[in-house]
Amino acid sequence: MSVGIYNVLTWLLVGLAGGSIAALALTARTRGFGLLRNLILGVTGALVGGAAFAMFNLFPNLDRIAISARDLLAAVLGSLVVYFLHWVWQKRRCAQPLAAAQELPPPR
Repeated sequence: MSVGIYNVLTWLLVGLAGGSIAALALTARTRGFGLLRNLILGVTGALVGGAAFAMFNLFPNLDRIAISARDLLAAVLGSLVVYFLHWVWQKRRCAQPLAAAQELPPPR
């Protein structure tokens, strides 16, 4: 399979759309997380969602369109998964200094 510039542009556009939709669903702000974060979230989500959709053979009939509805749906759902994993990682990272601070003896 050869990958051309049009394939990459399509992935970026689908990823940006998926990330923006996921960010809007999560933040209720009109711009989501901003253009670059929406793009990163969407492209990463498209990879995660696309792999999951292929692995579990979800919605196979949606592949009949060049930029398929399956691709957009996979990007949105994958973006939500990526955002959730990022949120869990942030919570664990922020909780570690608090746990370490609680173990310190009180100052004299």
